[in-house]
Amino acid sequence: EGGLTEADAKNALRKAEAEVLAERNGLPTAKAGDLLLSDLAEAYLAEQGRRVCPAHFVGLRNRIKTVLADARIVKAKDVRPEAIEDWLNRLENEGRSARTVNTYLQAIKGLLAWAVQRRKLPFNPLDSVSKRSEVEKVRNRRALSDEELGRLLAASLEGPARRMARAYKGGLIPLTMQAGFADQGRRNALIVYMLVQTGLRVNELRSLTWGDLDLDAGVLHCRARWTKNKKDESLPLHPSLVTTLRTWQAKTGGAAERRVVTLPMTFLKSFNDDLVAAGLATETRNPKTKKREICK
Repeated sequence: EGGLTEADAKNALRKAEAEVLAERNGLPTAKAGDLLLSDLAEAYLAEQGRRVCPAHFVGLRNRIKTVLADARIVKAKDVRPEAIEDWLNRLENEGRSARTVNTYLQAIKGLLAWAVQRRKLPFNPLDSVSKRSEVEKVRNRRALSDEELGRLLAASLEGPARRMARAYKGGLIPLTMQAGFADQGRRNALIVYMLVQTGLRVNELRSLTWGDLDLDAGVLHCRARWTKNKKDESLPLHPSLVTTLRTWQAKTGGAAERRVVTLPMTFLKSFNDDLVAAGLATETRNPKTKKREICK
């Protein structure tokens, strides 16, 4: 009594034969649940490392590592939709944005989808887990007053020296670095003034050449790819901006194919700092990320 019956023996034999046949055909078997997720992750990341840029790879690796550790996932059978949902909910409750939460979900789902594609797992257990809704914050936009614009331009002019003084914490700044502060400040102020007066986006201004401008006529020729109706248009320039651009052209050279102004990759970070200095935004520090955040 309680021993292995003939029916049990036949079922066990059929199951073993089916698993052997599946393995011969490259299909996943019931043993897939015992696969270590760390091993699958290692193989997956090895492939991804050859396909994506280094920065993306590091982020992907860190997110997968975080999910496996925090959700206590060791084997494939440990990946349960309800457990992952609970973990994602905890992230949101800690103040993480929906976009950030979704990057973790996408990382682990990508790993599992790859495992299914490589016939290591029979299915993706997280197919039923949906992304968090990413509702963008609505900001009320308004034009700057002349007084506010003046404060912002002044803050932009002084920005390079102000940021460097903060970085050196009151220490002596090398003269070789100080020499460039004035030029950097004038460039940043011009960028801000052009953005305000023309309505161009940062990337559009970054590609603007002197050939796009007719200072004699006081006109900016907008390229079709910039406009909403996808047609070339002409935008009148404010007389004060024309005067400023003439001065800048005389200083930097005005060949038609030359960029009007070079925008550093850190411009937006500097711009946010100038907004705070001008009293047009406030700065807070996120207790979770320890990073500075700007509230306009």
